[in-house]
Amino acid sequence: MSVSGQQPIYDAMFDSGIVSEKMFSICLGKNGGFMQIGGFNTDQHLEDIKWFKMKQSSGTSYKIKLSGVAINKHFIDGSGDWSTGFIDSGTTFTYLPPKMWDQLMLHFDYFCEETKSLPNS
Repeated sequence: MSVSGQQPIYDAMFDSGIVSEKMFSICLGKNGGFMQIGGFNTDQHLEDIKWFKMKQSSGTSYKIKLSGVAINKHFIDGSGDWSTGFIDSGTTFTYLPPKMWDQLMLHFDYFCEETKSLPNS
C-alpha cells in the first residue's frame, strides 16, 4: 500500500482480474510514449525489450543497478558516478543531480533536433 493507503493501479487491476500480469511498462519516444499495465506490447517498439533485475522494491518505487545513462548511444558524462537508479511509477517528478540534469537535457535536445528531419519524425 502507498502512504495514502491506496494500492498502485497495476496492483488493483491485477487483484480485480482486469489484467493477468502484475507488471507495468513505460516507453518514452520522440513522438510521445505510453504506459502499459498488465504486460507489454512490442508492436510499437523499435528495439527488443531490455529487462533489469531489481535491487529492491517497495510500494511504487524500484531500484536498479546503474552503470551509466545513454541517449541514442551517447553516454551522458558523469552518469557513471552513481551505482543505483531509482524508478518511481507513482509520480511525475524526476530528481537528478544538477550536473546529470544538464547533461541529460543537452543530449535530449540534440537527439530531438537531429531527428526532426528524419522520415516519420
